[in-house]
Amino acid sequence: MKFNTIRAYSDNPQALRLDWLTVVFFGIIHALALLAPWCFSWSALAVALFLHWLFGSIGVCLGYHRLLSHRSLSVPKWLEYAIAILGALSLQGV
Repeated sequence: MKFNTIRAYSDNPQALRLDWLTVVFFGIIHALALLAPWCFSWSALAVALFLHWLFGSIGVCLGYHRLLSHRSLSVPKWLEYAIAILGALSLQGV
């Protein structure tokens, strides 16, 4: 009895290719994260939590989702650009 679970995904040769730049980038980020126990500080944790909120909540949820996708907000052009930049800094599309 043959199982075609792998074949179903291999019909598209594009689906099996890796973006090596992305693999290397996230590999380096995770390797650097292994240094966290030796470089820990409470102020750095506070900055990380703030940036996570800023890029995730404001950049992605407010900026990409509400502002750019649905156009459910009306803000000045400079603020729209600033929020879009925060969304890009979240590295969601890498």
